[in-house]
Amino acid sequence: MTAGIYQVQNVITGQRYIGRATNLRARMGDHRYWLRRGRHANGFLQASFQKYGEAAFEIRPLIVCSRKDLPLYERLIIAGYRSAEPEFGFNLMPPGDTTMTHSVDARRRISIAVGNRSRGVPKSAEHRRKISVALSGTVGCNLGRTFGAETRAKLSAKKLGNKHRAGKTFSAESRERIAESLRRHFADADRSAQHRAAVSNPHVVAARTEARRWGVPFVTTFSLCLA
Repeated sequence: MTAGIYQVQNVITGQRYIGRATNLRARMGDHRYWLRRGRHANGFLQASFQKYGEAAFEIRPLIVCSRKDLPLYERLIIAGYRSAEPEFGFNLMPPGDTTMTHSVDARRRISIAVGNRSRGVPKSAEHRRKISVALSGTVGCNLGRTFGAETRAKLSAKKLGNKHRAGKTFSAESRERIAESLRRHFADADRSAQHRAAVSNPHVVAARTEARRWGVPFVTTFSLCLA
């Protein structure tokens, strides 16, 4: 899952909605799903979608960043695009922490309302049997199927490591060039121990790869401080 900031933009009017997500791909898909069904939670965005049509809208990531930096970059980008102003965007709240919280009384009323949906509704024996069957799992395509020794060996071998460079070696000259390049990289005065530790984090590496795939910047608070 890749975290970051995304936009839903009407390319005809230029208005846009800026949002943050811990899973960009899933969140952008949610927007598209509800807009197509005419039931998006943002009424202004839905009205624009209905008026101009899906072809007028672009949903794409703007930056990839760490989860802890999401509120910071969301505030900066909403302020930069002025998307909380009706003339320029669809954001319903001004830049800031837009996390919505409910009062204790509101949470109590929600709990009662949700609980009453099924509480006290008797279920017939047939209904209970169907629920039991549904919850007992689904039958997989390979359930009960057995594989021969040769097939099992092939499946096992296929899952053992990355075979991309299996059997390939570098010449002594190539190894020295790689080593020298790495020495220069980590000797750079601008790359502190903190930065090296941050960029070597597996989650950071995965996010950086996803950002390159989308063609958007990967941003950290550390890089922002250096800018």
